[in-house]
Amino acid sequence: MRCGAAMAKELEANGLPTALIATLTSVAMMVGAPRIIRGAGITHPVGNPDLPEEEERKFRRALVEVATQALTTEVQAPRIFDWVAPV
Repeated sequence: MRCGAAMAKELEANGLPTALIATLTSVAMMVGAPRIIRGAGITHPVGNPDLPEEEERKFRRALVEVATQALTTEVQAPRIFDWVAPV
């Protein structure tokens, strides 16, 4: 996790916007990743294998849409972007 957050911070410092999907958001905040999207869970940060296939796609799409929106959001300090899983 620290490695991903550190890479996001360095990429941002060099002009490339990043959105880090993370389950340990406190670590990402501490390291200074600018845009942090709260992941679904430690073992499956970008999905939920318990869902049926079609619902899983909707779940992942919602997460990626938040990450994409976060990329276009100006931030001055680390910020967590929350999202709601579709039901």
